[in-house]
Amino acid sequence: MESAEEAMGNNVIIVANPGTGKTEELANYAVELIRNGVGENEILCLTFTNKAADEMLSRISEKMLKNGIEPYRAYNMEISTFHSYAYRYLGSKGINLTMASNNLIRYAIYRSFKKEKALNYSQDYILSEIIPKVENAIRYVKAFGILPVDINMGRVSSELHKLYSEMTIRNITEEENTKFLEYFVNAYSHYEKMKKERSNVADHNDLLLMFLKNFTGPVYKYVLVDELQDVSEIEAEIALRSGEKIFAVGDRKQSIFGFQGGSLKNFDRIRNIEGARRLTMGENHRSTGNIIAYSKEVFLGSVRNPEIYSELKEFRSSSSVDGEKVSLVASNDPEAEAASLAVSMIPSLGDKENVAIITRTNGQLTQISKILDRKGVQYSSTNGYSSHITARNDVMDYITSIFSDDPEAKLRAIFTPFSGISLKNAFEISERTRRKIWAKEELDSELSGFPQMAGKSFSREDLYGAFTNIIIPISVSISREYFSTAMAIYTNVKEFFETSPELTLDAFMDYLSTTDETFDLPEKKSRLILTTVHKAKGMEFTNVLYVPKDSRKTLSFIDAVSYSIIKSVKGVDVREEIYDESERIDFVAFTRAEKTLAIVANESALKRYYVPGYCEKKLSNTAEDIQPAPMNFDEAYSSFVNGHYEKSSAILNADASWLRESIASFFSSKNRLSYSLVKSTKEPYRFLKSYIIAMFYGSDAMKLGSRVHENAQRDFLKELEESELEDDEKVFLENTRTVNDRISSKYDAVQTGSEESITLPVSMLFPSLSAEKDVLFTGKLDAVFNSEKTGKTIILDYKTDKTRDYLAEHLQQLSVYARLYAARHELKEESVSVAVGYIGLRGKINLGRVECDMADSPFSTKYLDRFLVDLRKYLEYRKNPDSFIDDLLAEDEPDSLYQRIKTVLNTGNKKPEN
Repeated sequence: MESAEEAMGNNVIIVANPGTGKTEELANYAVELIRNGVGENEILCLTFTNKAADEMLSRISEKMLKNGIEPYRAYNMEISTFHSYAYRYLGSKGINLTMASNNLIRYAIYRSFKKEKALNYSQDYILSEIIPKVENAIRYVKAFGILPVDINMGRVSSELHKLYSEMTIRNITEEENTKFLEYFVNAYSHYEKMKKERSNVADHNDLLLMFLKNFTGPVYKYVLVDELQDVSEIEAEIALRSGEKIFAVGDRKQSIFGFQGGSLKNFDRIRNIEGARRLTMGENHRSTGNIIAYSKEVFLGSVRNPEIYSELKEFRSSSSVDGEKVSLVASNDPEAEAASLAVSMIPSLGDKENVAIITRTNGQLTQISKILDRKGVQYSSTNGYSSHITARNDVMDYITSIFSDDPEAKLRAIFTPFSGISLKNAFEISERTRRKIWAKEELDSELSGFPQMAGKSFSREDLYGAFTNIIIPISVSISREYFSTAMAIYTNVKEFFETSPELTLDAFMDYLSTTDETFDLPEKKSRLILTTVHKAKGMEFTNVLYVPKDSRKTLSFIDAVSYSIIKSVKGVDVREEIYDESERIDFVAFTRAEKTLAIVANESALKRYYVPGYCEKKLSNTAEDIQPAPMNFDEAYSSFVNGHYEKSSAILNADASWLRESIASFFSSKNRLSYSLVKSTKEPYRFLKSYIIAMFYGSDAMKLGSRVHENAQRDFLKELEESELEDDEKVFLENTRTVNDRISSKYDAVQTGSEESITLPVSMLFPSLSAEKDVLFTGKLDAVFNSEKTGKTIILDYKTDKTRDYLAEHLQQLSVYARLYAARHELKEESVSVAVGYIGLRGKINLGRVECDMADSPFSTKYLDRFLVDLRKYLEYRKNPDSFIDDLLAEDEPDSLYQRIKTVLNTGNKKPEN
């Protein structure tokens, strides 16, 4: 490639293959400009992150020193991110702005969706999956300069219709997607309104748009742009307007930030400036020859138009050593496999070597983080730690108990590390509540010794007090990561009171639910690094374990909306940007590796990565388990911090065998079984929380379901006063009647029973099991229909499910009830049919209506066989509670309550005497 001096005075576009020193070349060009008489205040350097800007400044000052130029002159140059440049320029024009918190947009989206009841997904799914994706979609749309006022709903709906006719949109119907478009635009408008209500608040896209609106010069002689492939339409316009000549480096193969507005069209727009000199950097100074060759082969063998990547002909390693072949590791659990492999590699690392696990998604990274956290493995992560989730849940449960009178909230809170209540005492309180010995007043009386849980009025002062006096001191004793999360939440308290127009507990909990604590690589260095491909951009690691994820060639319904908006407003079909995106992401991941590269995936996914001569298959390593580490939590210390000095002393001297005895007592006394109890045995920790501890998680949906079933029974008994029902109850009642009519019509049957409870010995229902005679099974049948004409009995179960996703599970439950009913009434099982009555179908997106449907089936023993597996497991636990404890300990969950339970069980290993 020609030198920077030879390129002087021209527009220069450099295609820089990975690891070829593009930052070095930018620095060379800047110094050459100054050597040739260009003033440093005539040069503008633009990049995307503060870290990249700092690195560029450092490189330029170093090269100035080597070339006999005073290095301080580098500080007279404008070297910054696009957003910092725009912010300073606007400030110079008297436009002073406050940057909007990244939390604000998620909070605004969630509050808007919640108010309109837009989505029928679970709250956890909305918070973890939907909100982040909608946030990205809004930012993406805005990166094209599109505001809510620019969106014509009719035109966008037309584009959405075209998308549905041309390709598959995942998960929802066109009608639902069109309605979601409305919710999306309303959420976007709500976000813009919240910013407007706060004086001079702007987000990053606002900065760029305001810059273009107010820019009048001066114009720099030279603009240097890094990572050209990632510039958005607005950023490309800013770069072109700000200078007479442009010097840009980039690589379309590394274009992976399309979701932030980066576009290859903008790359081509600048690359194709008339008269521009187009150069290529090909020599890689990072990776071995084999890694480079492998990366080229996989990429060119996968993309649609390999001929456009002519720069790869020059892509080569500067090393004369080919290095090891790329390893392909097949595993049914790639995340666990990668964690195990990484830990096994650490002892053999050299002094300055490291190993990085690179994933496609944050979700994968969280899975790996959970594995490493619960095993006590030290690592650095660009995505935080799984303990952040645990800490956030603990803090939110505890805060809710301070300002709420809800007994369920208080029961959850007593099991957090902050309550100051020992685990044994918390078990006792929960057990008495489960047995309904206490009313709410008695529970409040029991907790009167804990004034912080007294149901105070929501206030900033009490929140700060809870953090400074309880949450922070206890968090610091648990772990560094747990403490950092508590501190991040503490910071968000102040931000909430400055941001939200509604200062209530409900609004505050919504705010905390949507905040995203973003962590850069921690100061505590580790030789094991976890990162996504996007966060790894610009980084390099000695050894890389890459965990890809199957890419989908279909669109999500959220992408469908954002793409349709951009097409209708800008006339740009951004689908072209997603072609080969998966291949580009793989390419970036591969080229982060210096010495070794391993790809960890399932057998099917690995097929696309096999290149003869450049890679080899390796055996799975997950059999080498990582030894677990106990949670660092001291119950006595927590009690002491809460001011219970005598109790903290008693905790230190307590006998730890009580928990094993409690579990054994539960199984010996629990002789009346239900379907839900038996099915929960598949997950021992969930079983412990739901039935032994009885941590109640009542919800509005559960309460509505109870009222709906009660109304159906009263309707059958002719005791229902419809005028007393709420509007939503009337809709469910009408659907209940519709389903009943369908059963009656199809089977020529009449309803003969409602809410019939039946209890029979397990040994009578399942003679093949060695169940004791006093072990009973009980079930409640929502509705029973009988046909005199056919002699058929139909058992109907009303379900308020929003979708039909769990039909197989419902039919299994009804098959058990069919046997129960047949045994009770001495009928042949073949004469009993079952039916699921869906009376609350609402789809994934709220269309403003609740529909009904019915799914029926003749009695089948195949469902009973599945149920018997879980029933046998429960009977085994009843006979030998220690087997339940063994299975419980094998789950190894990361949350704080599980870790406390695990510690007590391992400490109190003395088994109760018979």
